[in-house]
Amino acid sequence: MSEKKRDHRGRILHNGEMQLSDGRYRFKYADEMGKERCVYSWRLDHNDATPKGKRRTASLRELEKRI
Repeated sequence: MSEKKRDHRGRILHNGEMQLSDGRYRFKYADEMGKERCVYSWRLDHNDATPKGKRRTASLRELEKRI
């Protein structure tokens, strides 16, 4: 049985999500034309805090819903 992917805080990540070594989260998807696209965010969930010195943007899960 395969192990589920988790972030540095121990939360389970959905399909297409991953956490980069600098702490950012990435969601990889294919657009209508079949080209791979990625969106990035410093926050996974809307309740997460933004790291000091980083611009506050939408969380990764909010960006996924828009896509």
